[in-house]
Amino acid sequence: MMANLVPSLEKEEEEEEEEENVLVVPFSSSSTSKKEEEILIKSTSADMDIETEEDLHPFRGRKPRPPPEKFTTRNEATTTSPEHVLDPNRMQIISLDHPRAFLYKRFMTDEECDFLIDHSKSRMSKSGVVDAETGGTAKSDIRTSTGSFVGIGANDLMKKLEKRVATFSMLPVKHQEATQVLRYEVKQEYRAHYDYFFHKGGMANNRIVTILMYLHEPEFGGETVFPNTEVPLERAEKGWGKNFSECGNRGRAAVVRKGDALIFWSMKPGGELDPGSSHAGCPVVRGEKWTATKWIHVNPTNQWNQNNHKVHYAGGPANSETCKDTNAACPGWAEGGECTANPGFMVNSCKVSCRQCVGGWRDGSYTKPVLS
Repeated sequence: MMANLVPSLEKEEEEEEEEENVLVVPFSSSSTSKKEEEILIKSTSADMDIETEEDLHPFRGRKPRPPPEKFTTRNEATTTSPEHVLDPNRMQIISLDHPRAFLYKRFMTDEECDFLIDHSKSRMSKSGVVDAETGGTAKSDIRTSTGSFVGIGANDLMKKLEKRVATFSMLPVKHQEATQVLRYEVKQEYRAHYDYFFHKGGMANNRIVTILMYLHEPEFGGETVFPNTEVPLERAEKGWGKNFSECGNRGRAAVVRKGDALIFWSMKPGGELDPGSSHAGCPVVRGEKWTATKWIHVNPTNQWNQNNHKVHYAGGPANSETCKDTNAACPGWAEGGECTANPGFMVNSCKVSCRQCVGGWRDGSYTKPVLS
C-alpha cells in the first residue's frame, strides 16, 4: 500500500515573513573565472525592496513558500478498515451503458462465503417474485430456486459485508434491503426480469442498484446474463463462447466464480429506469450455485417518499403528427437493440425512439415526456 505523504507545517508566522525576504541573486566574480555563483541576501529593512515582479506569487503578491523539510507518513493498511478499501485492479467491465455493470474479483473470502451458506442452509424455502401490480410476493415458474433472508446487522460478518457493499455502491448501509441467499440446483434458473418496481408503492423509493455476490460456483452454467445487450465481439473472435452456456451466450454475461461480486444499476444517471438492466440467472447445467443478493434503494429503506426521488428524463427527438412512437414500450425496445434487430417493425412503429425523426428536439426535463 502506498503511503500518503502529509507535510508537517511547524514554522511560525514570524519565520514565514522572514523567509519571504530571502532572495536568490546570481552574480559573476572575476576571481572564479566568470563562474556564476548564488548568494543569499537577507533583507532586514523594509526599504530594501529589491523583489522583481517575476519573483512574486501571481495571486498573493509574494514569493511562494519553499517545501517543508519534515514529513509525516500514514500507512493506509493500518489506519483504514478493509471494508472501506477497494482495489481497482480487481474490477472488470461487463457493460458501460444500458446497463452499467461491473464485476469485482474476490469481493468475499472463501471463509465468508462458506459461513453465509452454512448460516442460511437450514432456513431455505421456495423463492418468490414481486407481484408487479401489488408489490406482494408471489410464486412463479420464472424463478425456480430456493432461498432465505439474512437481516441487516444479523451478525458480525453481515455488518462487515454491509459496509463493504456500501463502499462498492457508494450508498449508505441504511439504503440496503436484507440480504437474500439463494440456492440453484441443476436446471434451476431465474428468467429475465427487472429488479426495479412497477407498483406505486415500490416506485416511491425504487431500487437503484443491485450487488450479486457469488458464494459457490457450479461446474457449468448459471451465468448472470443481460439479454437486452449484444454479445461482445471478442467473445466470438477469441473463442470465449465455449466458456458460456447457451443462455450465457445471449448477451453480455458474468461467469460465476466463488467470491466475486457483480454490481449493476437499474437506473440511468438521471434517475430513469434502465430497460437494459433486464437480467437472468441462467439454468445451472452441472453442479450447484449459491448467491447472496443486495438490493439498494434511492432513499433509506424507511423513507418511502416519492418526492425525494426526482427523475431527470433525457432529451431526444420531439414527437410530431408525422413522426412519433406508436407504443409506450418503444424506448425500451430501442435501447435493447430492436431498431437494428427488428427494423421492419421498429422503424415504422417507433420512429422517435429509433431516431427517424428530423427537425424538432425535446430538451431534458423533470417532467416525464409523452412519447406516443
